[in-house]
Amino acid sequence: MNHYLKIIKRCKKTSELLPNTKFAIVKVDESGSDSEALDINNNPVGNREEINGKTYRTILTNDKGEYSAGLKKGTYKFIELEASNDKYELPEREEDRTYTVNVGEPTKAKYSFVEDKNLSKIPEVINDNRVGLRRTYVNGEVIHYTYKK
Repeated sequence: MNHYLKIIKRCKKTSELLPNTKFAIVKVDESGSDSEALDINNNPVGNREEINGKTYRTILTNDKGEYSAGLKKGTYKFIELEASNDKYELPEREEDRTYTVNVGEPTKAKYSFVEDKNLSKIPEVINDNRVGLRRTYVNGEVIHYTYKK
C-alpha cells in the first residue's frame, strides 16, 4: 500500500504560503534512531546536502509552499533548515523547528482525562447545588458527566 504525505508551509501570523522553504527529512525507526527516508520505490528522498557540518537529505517546498511525496509507512521527522525568505527567522534550537509525523499509521493520542480540580468553573446543566449532570468541552465535543457532592 502506498502512503502519501503533503506538507503545506504557511506563515503562522498571515497564513501566507511560503515557497522555497527547506526541510530535512529523516525516518525514525521503532527504537527512536534516525535513518534515511525512502520513497515508495525504495529511493532516498530529497537531496544529500551538508549544512553547518551535518549531512541531511533535504526537500524544498514548491512555489505554492507545498511538498508531496510517496513514503513508506512509518514515523518521520521534518527539520526546518532554511526559511523561504529573509523576513522569517527560524528558532535557533533544532528541536524547536522539528515536526514529527506518522505516515500510514494512526497517531496515538497525546492527552488523557484527569480529574478536574476546578469543577466549580465548569457550567452546570442544572443550575442549583444538587447532584446532577454537568458538561464540559474536550477536543470540540461536549462531554457529560455526573458530579456528586
